Amino acid sequence: MSEPLAYFITWTTYGSWLPGDERGWIRHDSSGVKEPENAIRYHSQDLLKETPALLSQLQRELVDQTIREHAARR
Repeated sequence: MSEPLAYFITWTTYGSWLPGDERGWIRHDSSGVKEPENAIRYHSQDLLKETPALLSQLQRELVDQTIREHAARR
């Protein structure tokens, strides 16, 4: 198959998935997913310079539309 069937695109926004998170996390200097650690998560929250960025439904729809339009051109 020369053309990909699909792409799986994922990313996090600022402050939405911090070290120590309950969903698991990865320490930069080691390998593997780490277990949740509340102390690290709270410390990471304290270090944030801005409030976490979460996309509204309208913003999610715009991202979806933009990706679809770009994929159609490709």
